[in-house]
Amino acid sequence: LRKGTYQIQVVSSTPFRQSYKENDEFQLSQVKEVYFDSYTYPRMAQVGIHMMATGQISGQFSFSCICDGSYVQAYNGSSWIVSGDASLTQADPGSPSNTKIHNPAWVAYDNLTQPVIDDNLTVVRYDGLDPSYIDTASFYLWSLWACSQVPNKLGVLEDRCQFHGIFDSQTSMWEAAAAVATMSRVFLVWRGTKLYAVIDQQKQPSYVYSDANIKEGTLEITYLSTADRAGEVSINICNIEKDYEQDTLTIINNNLEANAMKVSIGGIGITRPSEACRFCNYLLTSNQYKIRTVKFDVDI
Repeated sequence: LRKGTYQIQVVSSTPFRQSYKENDEFQLSQVKEVYFDSYTYPRMAQVGIHMMATGQISGQFSFSCICDGSYVQAYNGSSWIVSGDASLTQADPGSPSNTKIHNPAWVAYDNLTQPVIDDNLTVVRYDGLDPSYIDTASFYLWSLWACSQVPNKLGVLEDRCQFHGIFDSQTSMWEAAAAVATMSRVFLVWRGTKLYAVIDQQKQPSYVYSDANIKEGTLEITYLSTADRAGEVSINICNIEKDYEQDTLTIINNNLEANAMKVSIGGIGITRPSEACRFCNYLLTSNQYKIRTVKFDVDI
């Protein structure tokens, strides 16, 4: 039917009957129609299944798909760009590129700011946190840390961290960014009104605190027990070497006590077994060497 206004008439095909046993009264409650309009869902990935019900389909079935991310906003050290570089390897390992779309720093930046990018690859607005509240320099250092080259189990150089994941369940903007930071050994820290990325890595001491420059009576040292620590970690990842099938890897730190606990974690964003091993070794080594916490107050 063409678009227009129509009158609908309902006619009974059987004789009308009404008695104390029968009643043929009926009412027309609604008229449904099929829409063939095309709908768009801007900035939202959609997936659908078109299938025919046959005798071969019964009960439940499994379904999976691969999401190919397109663009992120990235800082190359001198200016902001919209990057679409999805290559998994570095063209020049000696001078790696830090603006790839799977770099955790820019994935987290995208989660936090939620930029709206038009067809000309121009950021037209931010629906999340205003970029002025984010320290660009620390996120830039994070991106360099993530793309720095480290050897895998075959001795081949690769990026230290790559994020290949999606957020397909209800979560907050902060939780999503924190998850990306965690898998790349980074903490997101507020300093006043600025958000900084702090990398958990070896650094040269920049300041020394002692009894001479802390407030008297504020020093607290807490010694941590080593009895209930995890010495074995099982991590679940979508293994890129097995066509992104769910896979579980187990890493053990033999330097911890024999009765150390076993824990299981989700490796969100991690698809390479080599990266999963590095992340688990980082967690286990942290468990091994964190033996005390220190707290004190200082003057501003």
